[in-house]
Amino acid sequence: MKPTTEKHSTKCFIIMPITTPESWVEKYLGDEDHFNHVLDYLLIPAIEKAGFEPISPITKGAELIQGEIIKNIESADFVLCDMSILNPNVFFELGIRTSLNKPVCIIRDDLTENVPFDVKMINNHEYSSALYAWELDAQIEALATHIKDSFAKCKGSNSLWKYFGLSSSAQPFKEEGADAKIDFLIRQVEVLREKLNPSDFSSKKIYSAGISSDDKLRRSYSELIVSFEDLVSQCLNELKITKKAQTLQSDNCDFLVINPKNGKNIPIEVKFYLKRVVANELPSQLIKKMKNCMNQVGSDESIVIISSKVTPEALELFKALAGKDKIHIVTGNTKEELKSQLTNIFT
Repeated sequence: MKPTTEKHSTKCFIIMPITTPESWVEKYLGDEDHFNHVLDYLLIPAIEKAGFEPISPITKGAELIQGEIIKNIESADFVLCDMSILNPNVFFELGIRTSLNKPVCIIRDDLTENVPFDVKMINNHEYSSALYAWELDAQIEALATHIKDSFAKCKGSNSLWKYFGLSSSAQPFKEEGADAKIDFLIRQVEVLREKLNPSDFSSKKIYSAGISSDDKLRRSYSELIVSFEDLVSQCLNELKITKKAQTLQSDNCDFLVINPKNGKNIPIEVKFYLKRVVANELPSQLIKKMKNCMNQVGSDESIVIISSKVTPEALELFKALAGKDKIHIVTGNTKEELKSQLTNIFT
């Protein structure tokens, strides 16, 4: 039986494993596309029979990007969650749905054991993983009944809340605009790049501030940040740039210096990035912070010093956002690289 084309007003998004792990293929009777078949021949028909419009986690044969999945988890009227094989991504997505206190229906197949206690306490439906043709009609009917009963019992909220005594739900992210969309796309590109070329993101590829790779393997990321800030401080000292005591309040920058050309204050922010990290702060937020710092100290310019392992995409975005506001972007990992660029600014 294949899914029908009938549309329903109440939408039900499906959370489930997308691929079948190699270790499970034999258990699923040698079916390498087992969960695709579960989706097509059991879940979608049952959801439609229950009176809902199914929203598949797969579209046109490809996985949806993570952002679209999260959007569906947040906006769907109901979520059907298949916990079979105890997939970590499924539990992550279930956690998001639960944090929003929105209704969910939980199911699993007959081969999945040791279900975590946290979700085992609520009613979950078990279906036969064999998907025998002569059993499908009965399975679809039973699952459809479970979906309708679960939706009715939820009454618009998440059943787990009743058991844990929760009272404050998470709020969906509301930020809009071009900057937020660009930052999101940059992060997605980096994730894809890391998946396609994992060797480029190994710890041996990470360099900074003249520290040997062996040392970095033993040191935390926070230590590397401090080391890079120390390197910047050394550059300022050698250039005989006067550093003032920090007086900024809400938008504290790393350094406040005096421009030898005109005697004015210049706030400096230092950012250390690994190659596989797009940004600790969104570029647009960092530029906004620098504008606030400039206003507080009465300066018409500022400096952002970024380690050279910031991604090219993020660096271009920094420069594009900073261009109109005389926010100088300095990049480099060595003292020579940083001093050369700072000299051009201060002379």
